[in-house]
Amino acid sequence: MSAYNEIYSSKPIAMNYAEDEEKIWMALLNRNGICEIDKKTKTARICKIFDEEPLDGELLYSHVEKADQKLIFSPCKAKKIAIYNLEDDFMTYIPLEKVEYRCKQYQGDIKFWNIFRNHSHVYLVGYSYPAIVKICMDSMEVTYITDWVEEIETYMEDDDNGGYFADGCVCVGDKALLSVSCTNAVLELNLKTESTRLVKLDVPMEGIGGISSADGENIWIVGKKGKTNKACCWNMRTDRIREYSFSDEDEDIFDPFFAPVCTVSKVYFMPISASGIYEIDIDSGKIQRNQTLELLLKRAGNDSGFWWKVLAPKIENNLLIFLTCGDSRWHRYNVITGEFQSGIIYIEENAEDMNQYFDAVYSKLSLQGMIFSERDIPLKYMVNKAIGTEERRPYTRTDELLVGGRIYEQIRRGIQYE
Repeated sequence: MSAYNEIYSSKPIAMNYAEDEEKIWMALLNRNGICEIDKKTKTARICKIFDEEPLDGELLYSHVEKADQKLIFSPCKAKKIAIYNLEDDFMTYIPLEKVEYRCKQYQGDIKFWNIFRNHSHVYLVGYSYPAIVKICMDSMEVTYITDWVEEIETYMEDDDNGGYFADGCVCVGDKALLSVSCTNAVLELNLKTESTRLVKLDVPMEGIGGISSADGENIWIVGKKGKTNKACCWNMRTDRIREYSFSDEDEDIFDPFFAPVCTVSKVYFMPISASGIYEIDIDSGKIQRNQTLELLLKRAGNDSGFWWKVLAPKIENNLLIFLTCGDSRWHRYNVITGEFQSGIIYIEENAEDMNQYFDAVYSKLSLQGMIFSERDIPLKYMVNKAIGTEERRPYTRTDELLVGGRIYEQIRRGIQYE
């Protein structure tokens, strides 16, 4: 059991999120559940649980896309595609076709990394799953696009640690561009004919870690593995490529950055595992660290059980929104004024939900014969289980100073431990 269950179970963290004017929805990374956040009150609740998955399951679903009143969740470790209908509060699932996993690279359990929408269709982009899964939201017809698999696999090496596609997607007219992890190329997907074409790029990288664009013409690209100290801007019309160098030339990490976050005047590079946050001024071509944002990283620390530095980076109305993993804080940075706001959102849960969740955590630990610690499960719940007390009161942050006194009273009254 990972050490971040107790730390993060009451705080929403996710790879990305969907929203409307009033609410935000996300699949939690550290436990089973869809979290709904009220934008006005800044309150959060778990509005739905994924069926047939453990309550304490981690990394069950990675990304979400909203299509009208439906939320589509791409499975990471989960078994099926999940669709949550907001109108009738009902979940449906789409089983994945059984396939032969031919991908040479180590995949863990990550089936899909990315998801995007084009009109009435939603596309799930395979990471270890050898397909792009297209869902028609009108008819719920599912199509598996696989004509790219054989060609891309010829570029994969046995000792690589990645999947088919990395972060980001650029839709230009009837085409979508996807970043190919194992070689310097993007996959061009024709959204009308479902045909694909591999477009090789002359860039100084060892695979593409992410792509994005603010205008549909200038495509910003960041590398994926092996001393990744370069970013590029590829002009699709002229085929010209401009290169930019980061300062950490000796940094040898596999997944340094998410797809670039583009505005009209600046491009931001948010770290997955890289040491800093960079920005490029498009007019001057100057690349530098953003000291204001890096201070947030320093304050957050690296105590998270996740290896990401930040999560869910997104630009919205000149606001760069992201989560720092070390302290589970959400940040809103104004890219024009340099002002920022930070805060923590807590999930409000009832006693029954909390007890069921920690019962699941305890049961798994007990079956595995593991030594308990408060890093795995809050002390109150651990003691309740260990001494068999019938007290079933929900754990809250205000209980922390009272737990020791209750343990002392239990021991003083002569309760025997097994």
